[in-house]
Amino acid sequence: RQVDLCEDDGHRVRLCAMSGLPKLCGSDADSVSRIANMLGQMLLNESAEEQETVRAGLMDLIKRNVQGSLTALLTHIVGDDEALRAKVTEFMSERPVFNLLRNNLQRSEDVQTWLVEEVTKWAARVPQPVLKKLLSLAGSLKALKGKEGQEKLLAIVAAQAGVSGDEFKSSDVEAVRRFTNAFETAQPYFRQ
Repeated sequence: RQVDLCEDDGHRVRLCAMSGLPKLCGSDADSVSRIANMLGQMLLNESAEEQETVRAGLMDLIKRNVQGSLTALLTHIVGDDEALRAKVTEFMSERPVFNLLRNNLQRSEDVQTWLVEEVTKWAARVPQPVLKKLLSLAGSLKALKGKEGQEKLLAIVAAQAGVSGDEFKSSDVEAVRRFTNAFETAQPYFRQ
């Protein structure tokens, strides 16, 4: 019922419903992910007041369970809706949100490993600017420090370039473009 109220005609009713959504779930990843998924879609709302309410709700969910929140947000990032991808990427790139994500990710090596796996899995499907944002987040984690971390970053970049597991064909203009973009994306993480 509360979810239906998020689409009510009354602006104040929508605001109350949106602000109450995070209170519906505990801290387990599945329920946080479901609510974060709904709130993520609501980032497309045009009302600045509603967007601020949605952002606050998402930040609350990130504090409760960062993996559940990121599961939903990453689903929107790799989805086909470009407007939603842009809004979610913009939200995750805001300094307070980025810092909150990074700080909550630092608490668990398992969640850091999960994020690296997810970014690697989706690297070929996201545009280069989005991958840069995700690498910026992943690159700030303890799990990607040192030689082993650089190898994981290289795997992400290779996935975006389309050269992992496949034979690279230098005659394929699109393959060369993907490789060049991936190389430019990775360069800052390999400077000593």
